[in-house]
Amino acid sequence: MPKWNILCILLLIVISLNADIISNLELKYTFDGNANDSSGKNRNGTVVNAVLTTDRFGNASQAYRFNGNAYINTNTDLSWGYSSSFSMSMWFKTDNFYADQVLLSKTNYEYSLKIGGLWTNDNFLNFEYWNTGGGGGIGLFYSQNQLQNNTWYHTAVTYDAATHISILYINGQEIQRSTAANTTFRDLAETMLLGYGYHWQGENRYFTGSMDDVMVYSRNLSVGDVQQLAAIPEISNIVIFSLGLFLISFYILSHLRVKSRVKM
Repeated sequence: MPKWNILCILLLIVISLNADIISNLELKYTFDGNANDSSGKNRNGTVVNAVLTTDRFGNASQAYRFNGNAYINTNTDLSWGYSSSFSMSMWFKTDNFYADQVLLSKTNYEYSLKIGGLWTNDNFLNFEYWNTGGGGGIGLFYSQNQLQNNTWYHTAVTYDAATHISILYINGQEIQRSTAANTTFRDLAETMLLGYGYHWQGENRYFTGSMDDVMVYSRNLSVGDVQQLAAIPEISNIVIFSLGLFLISFYILSHLRVKSRVKM
C-alpha cells in the first residue's frame, strides 16, 4: 500500500476518534471568555456572580470562578429516564473539600454532582440520581480523604441504559460503579445549574472554586472517551493539525521529486 494511502488512513482514524468524543453532545461549555454553548444547540448559560479566571493551563479568562454565592444557569432542562444513557464531564477545583457544595444539579432533588464533608468530616465526591419515590436511583460515592484543595480534578459520570451500570471517574480512573435497579428517575421541569443546587436533606448549596470544560452527553461515554477528556483537551486537534501539515508537506515533496525526475 502506498505511503500516501497509509497516512490518509491514519488521519481519518484520528478524525473519527475526535468526532466520537463530540457526538451526542447536549451541552458544551469551554468557558473561553464566556458561558456560551459550543455543542451546536445554542444552549448558552446565564452567569450570576461568577467571574472569569485562569484555567488549569494558566490561561487567563478561560474558566469560571465561583465565590460561594454564584452559579451559571444553563437555561436547559436536561433529564434522563431509566432507559436513557447519559454522561457528564467537567474539570473543577475547590477551596475547601470539607464544606458541602454542589457542582451540578437542579434546585430540587433530581440529580446532583456534589462534594463536601460537613457532616462526615471527610472530603468526598458524590453523584446521586433520585427516583420518583425519593430513593437513590443511582448512587456513586468516593471518600478516601485523598482529594486536595486548590487542585484541578477531572470528573465524569456515565450511565449505560443497556446495562444500567453507572460509573464515577476521577482523572480518567474508574472510582466506583453501581447497577441501578429497575426504577423511574425523577424528572423535574427545572433547568440544570452549575455551581448551585440541591445537596442533601432539603438543603441547597453553592460551590466555592473554579470550573471548566463542562460537557453533558445523551450517551454513555466509554472509558477511552473519559480518558481522552481527562487528558489535555486540545491534543486531538494538535494531532490532526500536525498530521494535516505532514500530509500536505509529503504530497508537495513527492510531486516535486516526480517533476524533477521527469526533467532529468
